[in-house]
Amino acid sequence: MKFKKLFAAISVLFVMGTSAFAFDGETFWREYGAGLKDGDGLFSVGMALDAMAFPLWSTYPGAFYLPFVETSYEKMVHINDMLPFSFGGYGGGNLLVHNTDEVNRFFTWIRMGALAKYHFNFDVENLDVYAGVKIGFDFEIWLEDNEMLKNHNLFNIDWNGLVGASWRCTDKLLFTAESGYPYLLALKLTFQN
Repeated sequence: MKFKKLFAAISVLFVMGTSAFAFDGETFWREYGAGLKDGDGLFSVGMALDAMAFPLWSTYPGAFYLPFVETSYEKMVHINDMLPFSFGGYGGGNLLVHNTDEVNRFFTWIRMGALAKYHFNFDVENLDVYAGVKIGFDFEIWLEDNEMLKNHNLFNIDWNGLVGASWRCTDKLLFTAESGYPYLLALKLTFQN
């Protein structure tokens, strides 16, 4: 009996959830959301809570840790009047400093490269949803007592997928939330030009 009630509740929530986001299938994959259009440029700056934050805070109490800060610029490019893409570049980094009587640690991770996003229009005013990829390189420095850690690569390929959504606050300002490796959640201010 409990299973039937649970199944009924899940079914009702599913139907309510899908009908709440009913949208036009013709424009869903062919137009930008949030009033964005071909040729618009977006500059974003924000901070992310990355996957390293929790292990670093728990491993090195009292350390100074600046979570990942990132900037990006992208241009809306409507390919063939059908595919709402944006292309651009990104750059950012984080920092850890931990000094004790026993050891001095310094870590920085700098990432930069190109990005591409595909935008979806859920027919919700002021909302732009996207999925994308980033590819570039990263540069890591790990120092312990002013010496580079052994068996550590300085340069690596940086590539990852991401999903996110932007909410238009004013004519030229959007608030963006994004998730994708290496961060769990990034919160950004996005300026349209």
